[in-house]
Amino acid sequence: MQQEIANSLSPPPEKPASVEKELPNMGKDQQPLCNLYTSTLQHGGVEIDRFSTATGTLEGAAF
Repeated sequence: MQQEIANSLSPPPEKPASVEKELPNMGKDQQPLCNLYTSTLQHGGVEIDRFSTATGTLEGAAF
């Protein structure tokens, strides 16, 4: 059982693990999803300037 778990967590030898992080994008202009999170948190009253890799807030977002 432990070996099965270890095998499922390890990448296959022909495909090494990648250390690069892929950033999720949204919308036609590909704004980072973290911009949506930043805007949503600010709308909810959380005083933050940015969330994670956000580049700003969503302009004109209707909540």
